[in-house]
Amino acid sequence: MSTTAQPGLYELMLIFSGDLAEKEYEKHLQEVREMITAASGEITNEDPWSKRQLAYPLKKQTTAYYIILHVRLPGAEIVELSTTIKLHPPVLRHLIIAVPDDRDPVAYKAAILPRNEDEEEAAPEKAAPAPRKEEAKSAPKETVASEEEPSEKKLEEILDNPDIDVG
Repeated sequence: MSTTAQPGLYELMLIFSGDLAEKEYEKHLQEVREMITAASGEITNEDPWSKRQLAYPLKKQTTAYYIILHVRLPGAEIVELSTTIKLHPPVLRHLIIAVPDDRDPVAYKAAILPRNEDEEEAAPEKAAPAPRKEEAKSAPKETVASEEEPSEKKLEEILDNPDIDVG
């Protein structure tokens, strides 16, 4: 009976420092690719997200390069790969998740995300849900004043409205 582990499919998201020039980013990405192949892994798909603004600073960085790699790798090598990536200075953050055997990540992404702006425009817009009956009854009715009414009269209407708390 063989004790070799069957390679599993993993999704690896990397966030590289935004201070890197494009060539430096490519060089460090190639180093990560080599780390994966050195760990008996195989990259099945790459999804570069390019350079983006971060929601909050990471290690004093406000921009970063994002990329997602789909990797087939023996499970025993994941911890070592994660540690090696963590020690790689240009990588600000990384995350490795196991992809279920029954899910093809490339097909899944294609099914949920439009490929370009034309498809986004062609996609039907979702209608806002209708307000519940309780909300419709309790919602104050807005009065639309004509442009001819003076500002003082509008202000008085607002102040006299019992539904509006101005205190």
